[in-house]
Amino acid sequence: MGVETTRQGRPRLAGAVAALGALLLGGTLTACSVTDRACEERMAEIALSIDGVVSAEFDCEDNPSGGWVRSEVVLDAATEDEGALIVDEVLRAYAEAPDLDPEWSTPQEYQLEGSSERVSANDVGFDGSPTVEEAREFYGIEP
Repeated sequence: MGVETTRQGRPRLAGAVAALGALLLGGTLTACSVTDRACEERMAEIALSIDGVVSAEFDCEDNPSGGWVRSEVVLDAATEDEGALIVDEVLRAYAEAPDLDPEWSTPQEYQLEGSSERVSANDVGFDGSPTVEEAREFYGIEP
């Protein structure tokens, strides 16, 4: 994945170690575009600004045939209901961020820390994983 940070905002070393290993083994790395990196960093930053988000990792790809956003977001919630409340706050934060591309996708699922349980945007009234624009429409937010 792209950028992974902890709640304290420090980058994790896993990605750097993997990249170094790939280089040492003769692999090649493609640099992500500035837009891809901005997406990864900003999406993680917003998620981590919400109480109850333990970690957030995003991998964004913007290309002519359409982009995608992959994510792993871990929540500090004991139940699915608690997790859904946090998901609602995360999605509102994405909707309120004026600098996010309206076409960027929000996370498909959110993992409950220390559990196999997951929650999603469906648990707060969406039909699937919304784009930023769809979240703005859902919440009636014009950033």
